[in-house]
Amino acid sequence: SPIPRDSAGGSVSVSLTTTNPNDVVYLIVGTDTGTISTPSGFTARTAAFGGSGAVMASFYEIAPSPLSAQSISVSTGGHMVVVLAFGISGANTANPFDGQAGLPSTNTGSGTSPSVTISTSNPTDLLIGAEGDVGAGSSYSAGGSFSLIASDSAIKKSGQQSADMAEYMAVSSAQSGLSVTSSTSTGASVSSWSMIADAVRQ
Repeated sequence: SPIPRDSAGGSVSVSLTTTNPNDVVYLIVGTDTGTISTPSGFTARTAAFGGSGAVMASFYEIAPSPLSAQSISVSTGGHMVVVLAFGISGANTANPFDGQAGLPSTNTGSGTSPSVTISTSNPTDLLIGAEGDVGAGSSYSAGGSFSLIASDSAIKKSGQQSADMAEYMAVSSAQSGLSVTSSTSTGASVSSWSMIADAVRQ
């Protein structure tokens, strides 16, 4: 749900509908500056802060029943906000995340090749990659063997853009130093990017 605006601060909302009970609801929030508050009912996972913008944060909650147009409200200090929310079925809701040290992992930078490295200890994980940036002005695709969950962007009147994408890959063995990447349709360079990688136990 992209929210362009010209003044910083405020609250934005996204609506999520799911079909399965006992989902892990995962939330990616990206903005160009400022802080991102933990939404009501959610628990914070991690945050990444690009050098000249590209602020990202991830959150989760357990949904014991399917959601019907559930409104998720996010407060942020940014001018441009992108919110991606999705449900993960089949997860171990009692212990939803891989316990490997260093997870979730984050990385920040600039240029045309966003990436972050992930290592896991559980053999049956669903890996999540998320990238946010400022300045690309293009559409986004998943990297490597990952599949795209969603991508979206918000553009200010000045033409500056903030964009986010989320991707996933199911694995059947523990991973060591796996590179998680994303790309734009034009290979556009960005002034600042942030990436998050996480692993949900199945």
